[in-house]
Amino acid sequence: MAGKTLVFAAVVMMGIGFTACSSDNNDDPQKEQKDPKEDEPKQETFTNTVNFDGKEVKIAVAELANVKDNIYWLTLGVEDGSDVAQIVVSFIPDIHNMGNEIDLSQQNDEGNMSNSWSIMGLNKEQIIFCGQEATDIAYKFKSGKMKLKLDMATRETELTITDAVIETSHEKGFGDGNEHRFSISYKGTAKEQAVQM
Repeated sequence: MAGKTLVFAAVVMMGIGFTACSSDNNDDPQKEQKDPKEDEPKQETFTNTVNFDGKEVKIAVAELANVKDNIYWLTLGVEDGSDVAQIVVSFIPDIHNMGNEIDLSQQNDEGNMSNSWSIMGLNKEQIIFCGQEATDIAYKFKSGKMKLKLDMATRETELTITDAVIETSHEKGFGDGNEHRFSISYKGTAKEQAVQM
């Protein structure tokens, strides 16, 4: 009887040991397996909208114009329903069109209007804000990031502006004196716009 009990105990112990080993082996491969998509760069999703002071509206049109020498304006016209009708991004392709992130709150002492970016918002009556890279405290963003990637030949455009905050005084005519918060997500083909100076 003792022999049978010993054999039974040995079989049970081997079964437990086998189960424990096999469950250990099953866990390790699952832990080591990585989803191959984790290593791929994440594709940015574009909504073709402007979120301005808490109201999100669709971008109706994007236009690109060479306004002077190598200075371009990318003008985004938005649908009704927002306090902003247009947002204009002024840039120099060789400097700002790299797809790199630009900190809007950083101004450059060496910048001037011929070599710096600027962003302006307009409603139907007036300019409501204006911020720029060239150092001038009157036109300084409090925060925000921008990425611009534009194929100058095809006008295929990707623009993101996130968490932009600015307040421009109305004293110089380039703001309404109110703080504004906005984000932009746009991908599409900008129309060519002729500019008359």
